[in-house]
Formats: sequence, C-alpha cells, structure tokens
Amino acid sequence: SSPLEAPPPRQVTITIVADGESSSHTTSAATVADALAEAQIHLGNLDRVEPGEYLAPDDGMVVTVVRVLEQFQTVEVEILYQQQVVRNEGLPEGERRLLQAGQPGLEEIVYRIEYHDGLEVDRRMVRRTVLEPAMDEIVMIGSQGTISPVSIEGTLAYISGGNGVVMRVTSTN
Repeated sequence: SSPLEAPPPRQVTITIVADGESSSHTTSAATVADALAEAQIHLGNLDRVEPGEYLAPDDGMVVTVVRVLEQFQTVEVEILYQQQVVRNEGLPEGERRLLQAGQPGLEEIVYRIEYHDGLEVDRRMVRRTVLEPAMDEIVMIGSQGTISPVSIEGTLAYISGGNGVVMRVTSTN
C-alpha cells in the first residue's frame, strides 16, 4: 500500500488591520498568529488581536491588531490642612488668636495609564503615599460673654471650686 498524502494547505485571504493600515494577505497558516508572522507584523507583550491569535484563519476574516502601551505617571498633590477651633472663656467674645499656623502636606500618587493605538483608554491609581503630612491650623476664639448684672436683695453667699463667693446689691459686686 502507498502512504497517504497530506492534502495541500488551504489558502485563505484575510484582511489585517494594524498600525493604522489595512492590507489583504493570502495565507495557508494554521493560526492567526502564524498569519501575522508571515505578514511581518510583530506583536508586543501587551498587544491584542481580534479575533484570538490561536484561531484558524477563515477566508474573508478581518484580523485587528490593537497596539497596547502601558505607562506609569507620578503626580505630587498638595494636601490641604484643616482648621481647628479652640474656645477660651478667658478671651473676650469674638477675639481670635492663632496658636499654630497651618502647613499643607504633600502626597505622591502613581497612576497606571493604558493606551490602545495611542489613545488613553484606562487610568487607575496604583499607589498613594503621603510624603509630608499636613499640619492643622489651630485658632483660639474668645467665648467670654458679657453678663448683665442682676439685682440682689440682701446677701448671696456660696462656695464654688473651693472658693467662697459673697455678692451684695448686684451680681457684679
């Protein structure tokens, strides 16, 4: 008996869209990846092929190569400081004193940016690091109110906080 002969490879014509150009390519390759290699279209690690690289090419198939580029961008952003208010009854109402000046902080944000054929399609924050924390501003505000004197008939005596207090005629005496 004579050995069986393999059938001749099937020739198909596909359209390849890559790098902004479209071209027809006749091939007998077993996979889309092999057909791209025949057409001298080299794929990077992140590049994408539609339909998949391991499919068998069909006559009239359109193969699209999307060039994918990944970049990392580092941005420094100012952290705003907050204001803390401390009330003090020893100061007249409305008087303000700065106890500590506010200082903005600084943080570093790293973004991963993905480009498809030169167009940005995805931006994600990868890392956020506080380089210098913000220092809050502290302001003291007087809350001592003016109290209207109250008339007192007789004498009022009491002990408050270990101190004896005696008032006669008005609450201001």
